[in-house]
Amino acid sequence: MASDVTHTDKQTNILFHKVPYDYFDSRGLFSVWSMSLMCQEVRGPLYKVLLPDVREEMQRRGSTVFVKTQEITVYPPAYRKVTPQTPLTGTASLLHIGKTSYGVMQELRLHRSGEIVCRTATLMVQTDRTTRRPRQFSEDRIKSAQAKVYGVKTNFMGPIMDIPPPSSYVHRIVVAHSDIDRNRHVNQSNYVRFCLDCAACGAMDQAYTTLRKDISLYPVRTISILYMREAVARDQLEIISWEDQLKPYILYFIVRKDKEDICHAIITFNIDNPRL
Repeated sequence: MASDVTHTDKQTNILFHKVPYDYFDSRGLFSVWSMSLMCQEVRGPLYKVLLPDVREEMQRRGSTVFVKTQEITVYPPAYRKVTPQTPLTGTASLLHIGKTSYGVMQELRLHRSGEIVCRTATLMVQTDRTTRRPRQFSEDRIKSAQAKVYGVKTNFMGPIMDIPPPSSYVHRIVVAHSDIDRNRHVNQSNYVRFCLDCAACGAMDQAYTTLRKDISLYPVRTISILYMREAVARDQLEIISWEDQLKPYILYFIVRKDKEDICHAIITFNIDNPRL
């Protein structure tokens, strides 16, 4: 997936010349977890180009950044117009920076028309590589980064407070070594895939009242996801899913490891116009 990187004072831009064939699902639609991967790639140059002082401080202190939560919105062109030969433009900008975290907005657009494909707001937390605990940015780094802020601060989801009903669908998996990223834990895009795989199995098993066919027939509209704890290779995960009582096109997910919640997610599907 060849790409070209450019930037302005407050935004980085990536041109993806084409989309990999394996980024499409069994029906040939651009998959949401693949969009999440591309948004992650869009985010990368932001640290090097727009936040060099923050990046230098983190490297010197032995820190990294973990994704805490994401808000993903998918637009119709993602399913109607994106093919493996479609060039896309990705942009990333800084939404805000606080004592231990900062928000980043990533967008994917059709390169030729500028139509939006996907928008992802991501909250990143500076984390000590050894203790895995949050670490504060220095005041001067925060001040320098604030000059790069571009856009409106996003409201991110909190924990799901509802208790899963007895009728909830349960899907179990074992984390593969290929699910692990450079931070030595499951990459955040894989949790999107885990939840969608759970929904796919639940739909085939008729666990939901509305989503009762191949899940790829129902395009994803939005995903809100909160990452709470880490999972590593060979961990056994339990994914619990249930539908909203009033809006059955909304599914809730709780991912558990050793009976502890490690990820919460809410996915909204398009049931009015399957496959758009």
